[in-house]
Amino acid sequence: MNLDPLSFALAEISYSVANLTKKNYKTSVTEINHLVKQHGAEADRHLFRCLFSHIDFSGDGKSSGKDFHQIQFLVQECTGLLSKPNFISILCYAVDNPLLQQKSLRPSAQLLPQLSKVLKLSRVQEVVFAFALLNSSNSETRQYSSQFLKQKLPDILHSYVDADTTARQEGGLQDAGIEALHLLLSHLFHGRDTFGIGKEQKEALLKTLRRELEVSFADFPPNRVPAVLSPFLYSEIEDIPLSKLTDFTNMPHSLMETSLADLLLEAGYSCTSSLEECRGVVGQVGIRELTTSSVAFVIGMMAKTPTGVGDQNQQAQSGGWGDRPETPGVSTWNVEVFVQTIQEMVPSLNWKEVVQQLDHPGFHIVGKKGLQLLVQALFRGLQQEPFPIQNIFQTWNNTEGQVSVQASLMSVAIKMFLGSGKYRFWGAWSL
Repeated sequence: MNLDPLSFALAEISYSVANLTKKNYKTSVTEINHLVKQHGAEADRHLFRCLFSHIDFSGDGKSSGKDFHQIQFLVQECTGLLSKPNFISILCYAVDNPLLQQKSLRPSAQLLPQLSKVLKLSRVQEVVFAFALLNSSNSETRQYSSQFLKQKLPDILHSYVDADTTARQEGGLQDAGIEALHLLLSHLFHGRDTFGIGKEQKEALLKTLRRELEVSFADFPPNRVPAVLSPFLYSEIEDIPLSKLTDFTNMPHSLMETSLADLLLEAGYSCTSSLEECRGVVGQVGIRELTTSSVAFVIGMMAKTPTGVGDQNQQAQSGGWGDRPETPGVSTWNVEVFVQTIQEMVPSLNWKEVVQQLDHPGFHIVGKKGLQLLVQALFRGLQQEPFPIQNIFQTWNNTEGQVSVQASLMSVAIKMFLGSGKYRFWGAWSL
């Protein structure tokens, strides 16, 4: 059985995680990280799923356990997990969809205490994990996460607000990153459940956070506070410049390109269920960031994840070649809606350049369904313009991605007829 590059990478990650030893640990981790970097978000979440699935969370995580090396790897990965834009979806997917051998990762009142003990989470990290699991697809997990927050959150806020700065315990709220603080404040001030936190406690928390900023940073005026925290800490200031919220000058170029793709992937297929839904998600990055490169990254992401997003049935098991019909906007991407949204927001976008920008790291096609999404998106974007077929066959930097396109074209026996600026695809979707 021939596997496409992504399926092969996922299988390699599964095997490497399952067979970690002291002898091969460094080499295996390096190889896994390379595969994740190469194949992007789908490989990343598969890695976490595998790690969570190979750990006995009913144990104590000590060196005597057979899962010691998997625990060591997951603890290492969790350090950066909290700062990832798709942190919530990765965690929920790993916990909600364990592999068959996992018997200890089940919804219960002990789930979060077990995760905290085995993964050596700090007090604030375990609270952030609980907030994330409020988005679980399992109602019991959501219920137990809410109970855990009602038990832990008042205590951690009390110890932060009332304790002397020099006497605070390590791992408390003062050690939380910007992403963790934003998640906490968002739930406290805009969530449906207050978790037993009253208005006075919220105000005391904000007052303490402002004081911490003043103590930690000399001359730290409100207009220099991280943009995601400003609306909470200085809500009375109405003239926070919009430029601050859309200033990407210090953001790495590669991050700007992938941020829209990551945002859509985290939102799932439903964000393309209608033009209104799609506009709401795409609009979060700002029109200025809707470039040919960022649109190409999104189309590449959609072609890589035609099925399986938020579903227990992994692409790695089917390879994306099944004939089961998918419903656009529900069980697969509705590329027509996405492309129309982009055309309305950026009517001057050069779609021929979008085709050129498909040559980016991590791009590759997954099966017939992935190819179909790619073709539909590009033809919808190009409209009456001739398809720049030369961009598919000229030399790419990402040779693996180029080969995946060409192999997929041959696999579904697509016949192209190009002439007089016209194009036709014969028999592609009936095979």
